[in-house]
Amino acid sequence: MNKTVYFMLGLVVAPLWAQAQPAVIPRQPNIPGQAEELQRLSNDVAEVSRQMELVKRDQINYKIEKDLLKEAYSSNLQTINQVITLVLGVFGVIGFLGIRSIKEIQEDHRRELEKIRSLKGNFEDELAKLRNHQLQFDSQVETLAEQNLSQDRRLKALEVIEKVATLVQQRNFFWALQNIEAGLLLSPDDIILLNYKAQCLSALGKPQEAAGVCAHLASLEPADDGYIFNQLEYQAIGGLFEEFDTTYQQQKSNIEARHNGKLSVYLKLLRHGFAGDVSALNAETSAYLKDKMDEPAKPLLENWSFDDVKAGLVALPATRARTLLQAVVGYFAGEMTASALKDALTNEGQLGAAAYEHKPDTTGAA
Repeated sequence: MNKTVYFMLGLVVAPLWAQAQPAVIPRQPNIPGQAEELQRLSNDVAEVSRQMELVKRDQINYKIEKDLLKEAYSSNLQTINQVITLVLGVFGVIGFLGIRSIKEIQEDHRRELEKIRSLKGNFEDELAKLRNHQLQFDSQVETLAEQNLSQDRRLKALEVIEKVATLVQQRNFFWALQNIEAGLLLSPDDIILLNYKAQCLSALGKPQEAAGVCAHLASLEPADDGYIFNQLEYQAIGGLFEEFDTTYQQQKSNIEARHNGKLSVYLKLLRHGFAGDVSALNAETSAYLKDKMDEPAKPLLENWSFDDVKAGLVALPATRARTLLQAVVGYFAGEMTASALKDALTNEGQLGAAAYEHKPDTTGAA
């Protein structure tokens, strides 16, 4: 801007300055009007000088104003810079504090979130434990309920057993069987009730069903082979000879080892007698008695009841087979000596069959 002002002033002042310089003017003759021209030129130079003074004064004023403006601008600029710096500093501090606050908030949020997750995990663990305790409690309750129900059924079954025992002792087998069936509804596999059932069925003339009950008892108590022996006896009495042969072959080694082989002989003689095979019954009985001394009569099978067989013999027709079998049963039951049985084998009809009659009691039958 200064250069432009100076350049413009130069354009104005240069011609005037050139005119104001003295020059060697050749002496001219005195021309009329020359003095007026000179006077005019002198006035112009004076005017230019005055204008130059004004220009210089304006230039100085401009420079002063410029310096004042520059100083004022510099002062204002510094103030503005300070204000801006202060504002930026404030914003920086606020921003720093804000960022820090945000980070702290984020960290607090993260910690709280971890606590919540931890609490959630603990809650789930406690809930799982509670559910396990509840399941255990429910299981215990169910177990106790089942035990109570089982004990209640057992108590009722014991009441039935007591009543059945009394009826059997009174030989009232029909009503005893009715109570047994009711008791088996409470306890289907009760060993005592099933034993009484087999006994009642046989006494009521149903040895085939009694054999089936003994087979079930043998499956429930495989260690007790007495049920197998009872099953064979009922099969022979009921005429189930094929089943008898199958069961006997399955248990042959066990049967032959009992009572020093006497049980095997007894069961085979039962099978021949109820089958009506007189020749086989006579031959096997004679073979067994061949080396037997004449001793006092005594039971050959300890703890063996012959009531079922005697009841079955009553149902047979009066034949030679029945007569011989009655003698055989009397011998094994300790009611007849060996010599008496030998006589029975040779003296037909001299056995006193009436002594072995055993009629089943059907008191109370509908």
